[in-house]
Amino acid sequence: ITRYVEHAWQRQKASVSEPRLFNLLSEQLSCELQCARSLPHLVVHPLFKVLERHSYISLQRLAFGAIKWRNLACDDSLFFPSEVATHLYFVVDGKLLYTKANGVSERVDRSEDWIAEPVLWTQSWIHLGTLKAMSESDLVLIEGEKFGNIIGRSPHIFQL
Repeated sequence: ITRYVEHAWQRQKASVSEPRLFNLLSEQLSCELQCARSLPHLVVHPLFKVLERHSYISLQRLAFGAIKWRNLACDDSLFFPSEVATHLYFVVDGKLLYTKANGVSERVDRSEDWIAEPVLWTQSWIHLGTLKAMSESDLVLIEGEKFGNIIGRSPHIFQL
């Protein structure tokens, strides 16, 4: 617990805190701010590179309405086999280990990896393994259902 609290404290000191003035921003400006914060971590995925080129407003809406952040301590598990998936995950910082039910493991880090993409394309995706933090980690999460609703608002993007 102590190690994680120290990690969280250092991360908080290193990041720009969100002053109360940010609450006064219009919805559009809040969308732009959230998008600017999230986008660098999403463009490792080809879909988000395409969205960046063809519909930046959709990315802003996603950042404001479907994206959230999660912190994990070392040895925290994010999900387990047979659980219903709800989010697509991008690693911002840290290292994780994905272990399939058959025992095969794969390291996951921020270089090019994302986890549980099928949640964006299917109504009910079931996790096939366990995702566990090997170090203190930060992730960006995209909620699958909200992703579909937001992308569905722009038919030309939905067709991509």
